[in-house]
Amino acid sequence: MAIQLSVLTRTFRKLVQGVLRPLVERFPGVFAELLADRLARRPVGRVMEAFSRRGILLFSEEALELDPAQVLAWAGVVAAHLERQEGNPAHDLFYRHGFHLLRKHYYLPLPDEADLASPCGSTASQLIGLDMNEAVGLDLLEQVLPAYVEEFRAHFPLQPTGNPRDFYLINGGYMAVDAHVYYGLIRHLKPGRIIEIGSGFSTLLAGQACLKNQEETGRAVQLIALEPYPWDILREGIPGLSQLIPVKVQDADLALFTGLQAGDFLFIDSSHALRTGGDVQMEYLEILPRLSPGVLVHVHDISLPKPYPRVYFENQLYWNEQYLLQAFLAFNKRFEVLWPGNYLMERYPERMRAVFPEFDVMRQHYPLSEPSAFWMRVRQASA
Repeated sequence: MAIQLSVLTRTFRKLVQGVLRPLVERFPGVFAELLADRLARRPVGRVMEAFSRRGILLFSEEALELDPAQVLAWAGVVAAHLERQEGNPAHDLFYRHGFHLLRKHYYLPLPDEADLASPCGSTASQLIGLDMNEAVGLDLLEQVLPAYVEEFRAHFPLQPTGNPRDFYLINGGYMAVDAHVYYGLIRHLKPGRIIEIGSGFSTLLAGQACLKNQEETGRAVQLIALEPYPWDILREGIPGLSQLIPVKVQDADLALFTGLQAGDFLFIDSSHALRTGGDVQMEYLEILPRLSPGVLVHVHDISLPKPYPRVYFENQLYWNEQYLLQAFLAFNKRFEVLWPGNYLMERYPERMRAVFPEFDVMRQHYPLSEPSAFWMRVRQASA
């Protein structure tokens, strides 16, 4: 028996109260599996065969679309039922469709509203044990970078050109200040090799900077992008990119990183989330401790000394990398901070804006954006 979309739309509320609720109470697993599938495919498509496999025929094989409001109403029915169950009986059903269904509790490694509202979660850290090296950062800001900022402006537009291989500044990913600094450091320090863990707009930018260096010095620069989910244009090749390695950093050969020499760059912009067996664990526990003296390290999306912006939490991005970075650097004499972008913007906003007026242009398009590139360097053995 088929229930047509128009009928379902007119009678959905009655259906939830009179039909779906009793069925959910009787067959929670069936409805949990169906709901998981509905949520995994947006817009919502056909009702799964899970019902017929269990002898329940609610809909025919014809396409049946449910709008998001209907799905949420259905989700509320299922959630209310699961809340009364012991344990987490629907976890595996949701997991198969791309969701982690987790019951809230104190030991869950995800922040809660109360955590964000606490002093620890809402106020700036005093960064105990960290030397933010302000003098070095300010010297870069006012003595080194301005010449390359002018070159940057002459080379890169604010908006898209129509060519997907062209870097432009207001891109929503790697923007004002961060992009200026990356370009300027490549041009100024002229690394022989750059490895990016995570690729995208930064790769387009770095490729152009590397080509500019090659024009001046006659020495090729090796730019390697390590990216498990690369853009098509990176697969096809872009100017200045030497090699794309389409794997997770956890699966990469450590020799790739131990081969970096003084003056080379390691650029990290990965998942930002420490989890067992994940990329951040690999980067901080296995790669950074092995780097040779003189290697520069970039980490993106670092808001220190502030907590992460609330917008991440509101979009279910439970990032925690910056707290690991802070712990890694506390009382750590082997690494020196070179450019704590957000810290400098917080402490010296006028001086930063004077060099990077594009910051205000970026804010017009992305009001919550902020400089978030953090640069450090492995000290020389005698330091």
